[in-house]
Amino acid sequence: MPKNHNHENQAACTNGGKPFPFRIAAPSWLHPGPVSENCAWIADNLAHTVDEVALMFLETESCLAYSREELLPPWLQAPSLPADELPETGSAFTDDELAALTAAEADEDSVPKPDLSFHVHLPLDLPWDQGFNTAWRKIEALIQKAEPMHPRRYVLHPPPQGVSLRMLAGQFAAAGVKPRRVLLENIQGCDLSEIWPEVLDSGFGACVDLGHILLYSQFPMLALPGLGERVDMLHLSAPDPFRPGRHLPLSHLDDNGRLLLRSMLDALTPGATVVLEVFDADGFQESLETLWELVPPKDSRS
Repeated sequence: MPKNHNHENQAACTNGGKPFPFRIAAPSWLHPGPVSENCAWIADNLAHTVDEVALMFLETESCLAYSREELLPPWLQAPSLPADELPETGSAFTDDELAALTAAEADEDSVPKPDLSFHVHLPLDLPWDQGFNTAWRKIEALIQKAEPMHPRRYVLHPPPQGVSLRMLAGQFAAAGVKPRRVLLENIQGCDLSEIWPEVLDSGFGACVDLGHILLYSQFPMLALPGLGERVDMLHLSAPDPFRPGRHLPLSHLDDNGRLLLRSMLDALTPGATVVLEVFDADGFQESLETLWELVPPKDSRS
């Protein structure tokens, strides 16, 4: 994968003193429970190693049904007055109302606010078969749903053949999301090669999935022209040849997989996001330890 020397709004991190100049992201499903509880667990237990949470919006309807309490982590659930206690429009606050608002603000300030950012993995089951507009309305609703968390990026599996990426990019732009912040991922049946000219033309970014490359022999995609300038994110896991949908910890990589991972990390621009895409806490920790073993020293990077 060619090196990328020009990332937008990226910041390197050290992750507890480790020589790792990328953002480490954990998926929002490490334990059974809602997104909000997983975010709180990550903040409490992984604050020294994790910079970002990957909001796994993998199923359209169930994610659209998230309540505020199920989705937002505690530090973003700002307390508010009950509706029947809010002052009428245009009226002055009473002493009791001011006291209630002050108490709410004090409670909000007392909630720790971890330095975690977020990005969204958009659903795998978007209803493209029902037409472009139907699928886009679902995407737009999810963008609005996640807005309080200010996602830095959106990961999207490429839509079916025939869907105009240029039109899709225009819709994202109209919704306030620059196409460059939308990262198309290599998946089974689409390693981005066939659509790459349209990806470049539409202005989308790219997310490269290591497990998919290994499982589906997608190695040629790493030579796509300009790929390094578009990759803002890596998805890292080891493939399970017996259960293709399962993501194994990086400790399961063979020697060839580890060699490829090191080369991908070496080509990735500091400040990009590396998602350890394993969906349990023990597997995440195994992947993290493997990553520390494989990452080259910081001073060896050009």
